[in-house]
Amino acid sequence: NKGPPPADVHYSRFYRQVLAYKPTYPRYKRPMNLFSQGARRITDTKTFSRFSSLCVATNVVFMLTDNADAGEFHTYIIDTQNTVFFAELCVEVWLYLVGYGPGGFIDDPWKGFDLVVCLATAMGPILNNNLSEFAKSFRLLRIVVLMNMIKPIRVILETLLACLPQLSNIIVLLLLVYSIFAVVAIQLFGLTKFGFRLGPTANFGSYGMSILTVFQMVTGDEWQDILIDVSVEPPECTARFDSTAPGYSGIYGDLSFGDCGSSAAPVFFIIFMLVCEQIMLNL
Repeated sequence: NKGPPPADVHYSRFYRQVLAYKPTYPRYKRPMNLFSQGARRITDTKTFSRFSSLCVATNVVFMLTDNADAGEFHTYIIDTQNTVFFAELCVEVWLYLVGYGPGGFIDDPWKGFDLVVCLATAMGPILNNNLSEFAKSFRLLRIVVLMNMIKPIRVILETLLACLPQLSNIIVLLLLVYSIFAVVAIQLFGLTKFGFRLGPTANFGSYGMSILTVFQMVTGDEWQDILIDVSVEPPECTARFDSTAPGYSGIYGDLSFGDCGSSAAPVFFIIFMLVCEQIMLNL
């Protein structure tokens, strides 16, 4: 397979360029009163853009200096600058709202991004302390705006956004493959007794825990120890809970199962690791 001919390659590149740089028109009508026109003149200037970027960069630098052992004065400086830059963000969002109307946040994703960050940060004082600190961290997302202003990084971001539809297909494929192995593992090792690694954080007792354990094994999280645990055989385990099983009270009667592993464990794990690694390598 030599791939598509050069003419098709050039056409595809040309078509992508046309889609990327075609003129865009607002879907929502902009307000035409004097206040809105003045707000648009302010927000469309390079000075406003540079000032906004400087505020974002300064706020991020201050937030990165925060630490658990910060003194009282340092905490005061952090809180003060957070308040000042949050007020600046509110003013910026207000100018967008006056200049472009509510539809402007839909027409321009970056304006909508600033609105989401502003609203998420404003929820901080309303929520409890833990969620309040989490809400404040939303301001760090504004560093994405700075990344968008740097052309090489903007190209990478645009590439990532363009790959998102294909990425969803890959995620579905991985989920299907992992689900197949997770269900098989439930049938083989769902009742196996806990061992060195097989335990509350990694087992095949339910689909949720099984799929989580499968993901852990794909990342190489002590899958060899899990293999040893699910290969347990008598006398280290009970083959069947019945009247002959030592230590079994018989309160539930004679059962048809025990807590041993399966002799097919090595085959299962080898096939699992080979299939999953081949899929990851060929994505």
